[in-house]
This record gives sequence, structure tokens and C-alpha cells, in this order.
Amino acid sequence: MGAKRNRRWIFLPACLFACMLCALGIHMMVSKKTIPDGLDSKAKNALDYARRHGMNEHYCLLLDYSIPSGHPRLFVWSFEKEGVIYRAHVMHGPGKGSTKESPVFSNEFGSESSSIGRFIITKQHGKVNKNGYFLKGLDATNSNAYRRGLMIHGSYWVDFNTWRRYIPLNTRSCQGCVATSNRTMTYLSKLIEGEDESLLLWSYCSEQ
Repeated sequence: MGAKRNRRWIFLPACLFACMLCALGIHMMVSKKTIPDGLDSKAKNALDYARRHGMNEHYCLLLDYSIPSGHPRLFVWSFEKEGVIYRAHVMHGPGKGSTKESPVFSNEFGSESSSIGRFIITKQHGKVNKNGYFLKGLDATNSNAYRRGLMIHGSYWVDFNTWRRYIPLNTRSCQGCVATSNRTMTYLSKLIEGEDESLLLWSYCSEQ
């Protein structure tokens, strides 16, 4: 009797865990298929901008904040292949009344908000957070990015919450930076370090 009861207590958690993995797998499969309309047009404009400013003409990063944070909304675009070669989750800053569902953007110091616009991804690491690179803003909407200390960097908070529809806000993980998963940052670091010219990161909200 006791043995049967023990097997039952082992079986039930195993079933629950399997169901969670299945749900997560379905969620990821749906997420990976999601590419926003107009991304190819955005990439074409990004290539024109990169050519005019002596930036990288192999790849760019496009970040659409109108996509829920629990779905991939950062896209690595290959100009050579004319398509997306990698997708990733990104959380946004909590400032200016932002909610996990709806980011509020700002270029102000101390705002703890994400900024939209075009950025240069530098090869400069932070002294504390070495798993990332500082960003330099190229537009009026993000001109203070470098002085604000904004980076593209990895965060375990993102790793642990990608199964949700919206990643909960967390000031320790993101104060306006482009915070993505550590796995993604490992991929991006190889890409960034392997290129001579700086990559363009273009963040925007397609619904605005």
C-alpha cells in the first residue's frame, strides 16, 4: 500500500512537469513563427542608414517593443540572407509609469525607461556588468543613452520568465537597457566581436 502511494506521489509531479514542458514548447514554437509585418522594410532602411554612416553591412538588430515581452521581439537580420537569423526576448524598463504590458519610453536621465531609436552597439563592456555592451544613441529620442549607461546585456530574469506572456518588470535587471537572456547574449557577443564595423540596433514601436 505504501509503495503504491509513493509511486503516485512521484508520478503526479512528473506528469505536471511534463505538461509544463509541453506548454512551454508550444509557446516557443508559436513565438518563433512570429515576425512582425514590415520588418523587411525596416531592415532595408537600416541597411541604407548603415551604408551612409559607415556601419556594419552584414547584420543589424531590430527591436519591436509593440510585441509582448513574453514573445521574441529582438530580431537579428542578415542583409546577405535578407531575413531573420535569430529571435530573442527583451524586457523593458519600469520607469515613467511603464507596465509589463505597455512600456513608456524616455530619453531622460534617471527615468529608468527604455528609449527608442537607432543605436550603435559599441564593443565596450561595463565594469560591473561584463555580459553586455554599451549603446550610443543616434537619434533625438535616445541621444542620452551612452551617458545614461544603457547597454544591451544578458539577464537571468529574462531567462526565467520567457514562458510568460509578459516578462514582469524588475529594476535590478533593467533600468532602460536592452535586457535579454544570457543565452542570447552569448550568441550576440560572438556576432558583435566577430565583426569589424559596429552593428546597428534599431528599437521602435510599430504600433505608434
